[in-house]
Amino acid sequence: MRGLLLISLIGVAALAGTAQASSFTVNPIRIDLDQTSRSGMLTVKNDSAEPLRVQVTAFAWSQSATGEVVLADSKDVIAFPGLVEIAPGAEKKIRVGVKAPASAIEQTYRVFVEELPGMQQPGGKTEVRVLTKFGVPVFVAPTKIVRSARVSGVAASGGKLAFSVENTGTVSTIVKTVTVIGRDARQVELFQRAQSGWYVLGGGKRDYQLELPADRCGEAAQLAIEVVTDQNQPIRAELALPAGACAR
Repeated sequence: MRGLLLISLIGVAALAGTAQASSFTVNPIRIDLDQTSRSGMLTVKNDSAEPLRVQVTAFAWSQSATGEVVLADSKDVIAFPGLVEIAPGAEKKIRVGVKAPASAIEQTYRVFVEELPGMQQPGGKTEVRVLTKFGVPVFVAPTKIVRSARVSGVAASGGKLAFSVENTGTVSTIVKTVTVIGRDARQVELFQRAQSGWYVLGGGKRDYQLELPADRCGEAAQLAIEVVTDQNQPIRAELALPAGACAR
């Protein structure tokens, strides 16, 4: 009888290091390329006591304004070999390269290393197996590196605060935290709301919407926004809370 197969997708957002799964590891978990270094290597190690088969696929990577990963087929990025068999305890290398010339904005791709089902032995018992899939981001440097970002579109209504973090630079940035602080007319802090972030790709933006606390919002006169990124200085913006903005 065939076993039941479950697939888990692990999205990798770390900057560097090794990704760990129950059956294999992938190293590194981020690849940075430029005009002099057009390719890099991924090392996949089989940490299990059974033979491992993995499939390697590559896509162009963009994001929606709400942060969803958008993948598209692309001939500009190549991962070879696309199918790898690895003996127990052994490792194999996969070359990742790009063919597209440099552009004004950083090019971004994702390479997926996906575990495939093993060969089912006749008469085997029914079992639940979890297959793992790693997404490795690939960044190709632009012709000129510019790092800048801003907060825009700040507005409050219906008891909610909306704003965007715009990446006005040419390379991706990582939003570590977004914090909103409500203060009264004397600048006394009334409440604080925080939210974690993720990548904002070069030239892109991420929209945020935070619920303002109903019990304190009416006392607030000002909202302060602080965005902490992997760049040097936090990004800040303020909003004088309009009358009626807390009404739901």
